[in-house]
Parts: sequence; structure tokens; C-alpha cells
Amino acid sequence: MPYGEVLRLFHVHEDGTIVLDGDPEVGFPATQPNRKTVYLKDAELARMKRDWGKSSFDVELSPSAETVQESVRRQKQRNDGFSAWEFARSKGGKKQQ
Repeated sequence: MPYGEVLRLFHVHEDGTIVLDGDPEVGFPATQPNRKTVYLKDAELARMKRDWGKSSFDVELSPSAETVQESVRRQKQRNDGFSAWEFARSKGGKKQQ
């Protein structure tokens, strides 16, 4: 049985920027297009892994402050000035203890 895999759609822009679909905070439920592979039938998952075109990209695990701020700027452009990254780090985004 698959463990820890997520079927996640993404788009590659002309400038090479990759935009991932789906929201990790909702846990990739079976009701969303981006979902954990455990919700898929084994035969269908095996077919997808065999037949789909493959793409790869690097994920920078420790981005510089400049890279983060550039990402925040792009996110705000896409979302009417809202940044989930900034909200998560604000007092409004922190859970009360």
C-alpha cells in the first residue's frame, strides 16, 4: 500500500516557476483533485506511475530571506494582497494555547 504519497497537480510557467495545486493544510482529502494516493485504486495508481510523463524539480529546503520575500510578493499578486506565509506567522495565524 502506498505510504506518504500525494497525487498533486502543478503548473510550470514560462519563467520556470512551478506552482503547486492544493493546500497541504487541508490534508489532501479524497474529495480533492490533489489527494493522498492511498485513496486511489492500486491498479489505477500503478497505471499512472507507469504511463504519466515525468517531471522533476528541486526544492530548496532552506531558502534565503530574499527568496522567501520574493515568493511572498508573488503570492500577494495572485491573491489580492494576501500571503498565507505571512498570515501563518502573524498573531492572527497562531493558535491560542
